[in-house]
Amino acid sequence: MNLYFNGVALDPASALTRNTFSQPAPKPVFVLGDSPTINLYVTDGAGGYDADSGSASVTPWLAIGNPGAEPTGGTFRLGVSSATSGSMTNNKHYLIATYVAGDDFTNVGASANETGVIFTKNNGSPTSWANGSTIVEVTDAIAYNATAATVQTALNATHAIGASGVTVTKSTAAAVYVVEWNTTGNKDALLNSVTGTLTPDSAVVVSTIRAGTSSVTEKQLVRLTQIPAALQTTWSTISNGWTATLDCNTRGLLDLLGGNGSVNAKLELQLVDGSGDIRTVGQVDCLVRNEVIDEEATIPTPLPSYLTAAEVRVEASATTTNSTQTSMTFSRGSGAIVANSTVIVKGFVTARRTDADGENDGWEFVALLYRDSLASSTALVALQLNQIGSTAWSIDVQADTTAGAWVIKVTGATSKTISWKAICYTTTVAE
Repeated sequence: MNLYFNGVALDPASALTRNTFSQPAPKPVFVLGDSPTINLYVTDGAGGYDADSGSASVTPWLAIGNPGAEPTGGTFRLGVSSATSGSMTNNKHYLIATYVAGDDFTNVGASANETGVIFTKNNGSPTSWANGSTIVEVTDAIAYNATAATVQTALNATHAIGASGVTVTKSTAAAVYVVEWNTTGNKDALLNSVTGTLTPDSAVVVSTIRAGTSSVTEKQLVRLTQIPAALQTTWSTISNGWTATLDCNTRGLLDLLGGNGSVNAKLELQLVDGSGDIRTVGQVDCLVRNEVIDEEATIPTPLPSYLTAAEVRVEASATTTNSTQTSMTFSRGSGAIVANSTVIVKGFVTARRTDADGENDGWEFVALLYRDSLASSTALVALQLNQIGSTAWSIDVQADTTAGAWVIKVTGATSKTISWKAICYTTTVAE
């Protein structure tokens, strides 16, 4: 696919052209699941090429999405401090941003000693750590459409900020919050974004709009925005342009389609120079179409009967490079167990070493778990596990008493890159 953008167009919405001249081009079409090769050019509007087109010192960013779109569901958290040693406060929330072996946070509320785990500090011991793990204090989960008062309460409830530490305002219905610190000084290092479960996939962007000094209070802007449904930022130079493969097999495009056969979206081109300065060249209409043939859809699946209708398919994946036990990340569905229910999980896990040939394995398992009213009551009743291969790798199914869920944990080997994929089916009986 050849894309020509007029670098001198008065409006980025009309920048797409057929060639180096200025004749308007038809709306480009992208199909979910495809990987089209894009040859990208920026023209000068007079039959030639823009001075930046094909420059190795300029990086194109090409994205599909909806400008200004915000999340429509889920929650987020804000980080308010970051440290590699120190102490934690009871009943406050913390994120293990980077885990370093030797520190133990399971005694103080963490479900596992792993990067990415969020936990509430309990009365356990120790209350400090010293091996270099990066710990971020975070707010309670905040709804995507929270009021300014809710965000203010969440921030002031943290230990790092404290009561009446900030004032939060919100002047429009947009998910944009102004956080003003009630004490003077530079606060840039304190407030940072920690995304949560926002849907569609979204980012929490924190920026400073008034720097704090010894006599001036700082103001920061917190903005919730959907991330691009597809994005390409790595390109190779070609004559007068750049070339790359655009990945259209993304969760973002799937969410954008929302089950529809096609949707209109925007295709945006930004050029980023060596100083980080951004030039938006185009923001044009495009069409995204759904797919008929899907890799998973080619596997015949029987229609559900009254015995199987309660089954839910769940998928998860992970990559390991060492022998540390790692939680698989859900890419379809989740391991959440509803309150006052019992669930049986039937699953298959496949593993393959990707940095060398000849090492593969697989497992099949059946796990029985239950949860009463509280997440802390979640428990594994029984696990039947069968390893198909003969590697020293392993898997385990565990109860997550913090989230009230089940989780698959995998253990690889030192200095081996192993890719893991799980497909599971759950059947739940609830009160």
